Amino acid sequence: MLSLPSHPEPLRVLGIDPGSSSLGLSILEWDMNSSMFDVVHEQTFALTGRDYPIAAENHGQRLARHFDLEDQIHCFLWQYRPHVIASESPFMGQFAAAFKALSECLIILQRSMYVYSNHLPFHYYAPKQVKSAVGVVLTGNKGRKKEDNFKAVVGHPKLNWMVDPSQMSEHSIDATAVALTYLREHFPW
Repeated sequence: MLSLPSHPEPLRVLGIDPGSSSLGLSILEWDMNSSMFDVVHEQTFALTGRDYPIAAENHGQRLARHFDLEDQIHCFLWQYRPHVIASESPFMGQFAAAFKALSECLIILQRSMYVYSNHLPFHYYAPKQVKSAVGVVLTGNKGRKKEDNFKAVVGHPKLNWMVDPSQMSEHSIDATAVALTYLREHFPW
């Protein structure tokens, strides 16, 4: 049987729920000797772009928010030093403009990750794959999906909560689900 190497530093996975105005982040740690994953940090960035008034005035608010995202994600990466990044991928559906905005967001995230470390793995997961991985039964009832996702993530038997999940935004909960999807895919239980 193949055994995982032991190491004093836990594997740190950054889960991302991308957004053009709000971005959810969650850090899960796994010491590889445990069957549990620790949710050690969560954060939601409100991307306002207010630090870039000239960019907003001359090129639009979206570019100013992109600059804001780049600044905040650089600081976050250097502070938490993840080993792996997992992000939800954009979903086209009926909203081409939303798909475009999320695609732009992911390009900025990729670029920021590459500047931080050009060896850092970056994985994408479709929204349906994320929901399925945490145990959400996929139905056509849109009004309950966020609530179902919250219940599935908060009640997940593999998670130890070092943060208060009741205080997390839906974006951070989704980011936790994305990180858990990565762990489930690469370290099946």
